[in-house]
Amino acid sequence: MAFDRGRVSTPSRPAVSDFTGHWPTAESPSRGFNWLKAVVVLVASVALLLAITFGLLFYADFSMAGNGSSDPSAQAAWALDRGDHFHFAGHLLLARVFDLCPCSRRAAAAQYYYAHFHAVTPLQKSVVGNTNPHSLGEFAAYVTGPFAVGAEWMGDGIAWLRGDRPPRAVLITLDQYEFSPAEIHVPRGTTVTWRNVDELGEPHTVTSRPDVWQLKFDSRELIPGEQFQATFTERGRYAYYCRIHGAPDSDIMSGTVVVD
Repeated sequence: MAFDRGRVSTPSRPAVSDFTGHWPTAESPSRGFNWLKAVVVLVASVALLLAITFGLLFYADFSMAGNGSSDPSAQAAWALDRGDHFHFAGHLLLARVFDLCPCSRRAAAAQYYYAHFHAVTPLQKSVVGNTNPHSLGEFAAYVTGPFAVGAEWMGDGIAWLRGDRPPRAVLITLDQYEFSPAEIHVPRGTTVTWRNVDELGEPHTVTSRPDVWQLKFDSRELIPGEQFQATFTERGRYAYYCRIHGAPDSDIMSGTVVVD
């Protein structure tokens, strides 16, 4: 019987098996690579979603900059430093991440504390107030709260696109020893104009009360036809009065600007 010395047969499987007695297959490396690709795609998708979300929130703060400036660079600086949408979402996100580990609860509490300064609506205030749920209802609100705030912002965005935007300038008239309207609610960055239209020819002033610390203002005596302006950049209640016909502790010829 002839034997062909030049032909060598190639084994169909590796010559050595693993300790379990199973031969390794060619599919194992590809399965690991597929898992790695899935993780990379997931992380990249989450990062892209966060980038788009925070970009939109930054643009919202930029568009309604509460510093009252028309300079784009000043608006951008204000949005980064003081923007309510941008900062509320950022602090809340960090707080939720820190909540995952009991060792970082103190850091989470600090982020909730910062977020409450940018909470504008009752819903936002309730979300940053529900930081340690004890009941099933509180836990449900803890989980769904951020999504509810997101839905609230989406509604605001749709209203904004439809043209339902907060006024950037408000007029208050001084007439018949009254400010009209006596109380207004405005967003940050609104410029309020007081105009004397008194038909009796009386002069008036617009003077902040002593307990107002965010913004002190005091016009000179305004005769009919003259006006005075102030831009409100910080939230709060700004009570004022007429020095000629009123007093700091009196309701006579007084008014209030509430900056939400």
